[in-house]
This record gives sequence, C-alpha cells and structure tokens, in this order.
Amino acid sequence: MTRRVFIDICKALKISPDYLLQDELEENEISTIREIEALWEEVSPSKQALALAVIKAALEYKE
Repeated sequence: MTRRVFIDICKALKISPDYLLQDELEENEISTIREIEALWEEVSPSKQALALAVIKAALEYKE
C-alpha cells in the first residue's frame, strides 16, 4: 500500500495514522507523532507549508 492510499484511508475513516499503527510503533514514536500533530494543528497554513519545506529539505540532505 502506498503512503497516499494509507493517508486517504485515514482521512476517510477520520482517524490518525498513529491510531492504526499503534501496535507497530514504539511508545516514544507515538508520542513524537502526537507532538508533531499538535504543533501542526496550531499553526497557519503558511507556517505548515514552511515546516513541510524544511522537513523535505532535511530529508533530502545527504551527509
């Protein structure tokens, strides 16, 4: 299953990905996801776009 399909399923069911993955994730991973989700929901769409760009840039960085 691709990530996009997974995200679409979560949206359709109105549940978070961490809810579906809770048996597969360590507790610290779940708490990190929840923290990121809370921060995401608190900011404007423009700050969300900036945060996404920063995350993508960090993931593309080759050490």
